[in-house]
Amino acid sequence: MRGFDYYTGLRLRAWAPGSARPLVVGGRYAGGAGFAVELDALEASLDADVAVVAGRAGGVMVAIHSREPQARALATARAEAERAAGRRAWVQAGLSLEAAQAAAAEADVLVYFGADGRAEIWSQGQPGAWRRAEESGA
Repeated sequence: MRGFDYYTGLRLRAWAPGSARPLVVGGRYAGGAGFAVELDALEASLDADVAVVAGRAGGVMVAIHSREPQARALATARAEAERAAGRRAWVQAGLSLEAAQAAAAEADVLVYFGADGRAEIWSQGQPGAWRRAEESGA
């Protein structure tokens, strides 16, 4: 979703403590498969104080109802803003709210863009216990 639109099948991400971005991104594309190592994320992870990172929140999942390019761009921009603020963030497309909540088990926050393009912010105190935090226009 973040500049890897040429992938046509399975996609992968690998995370490490200390980095708000994935260290490895990749997947299947027409004619093969591959991955890239994000050197800035690797450097951030290597420089991180592991004791400080261990207490960090699980991150933010940005989910969108649609798979349309406009919706993807909106979700990607939100995830990039979260990463710029130092939080781990990722995007999932084509999910209902219920499916997004189930898929966001690792997240502390779920930002859900529904079919109407409005953002719903949900927080998870205990696993599976989602509470609506706020709503804003797109």
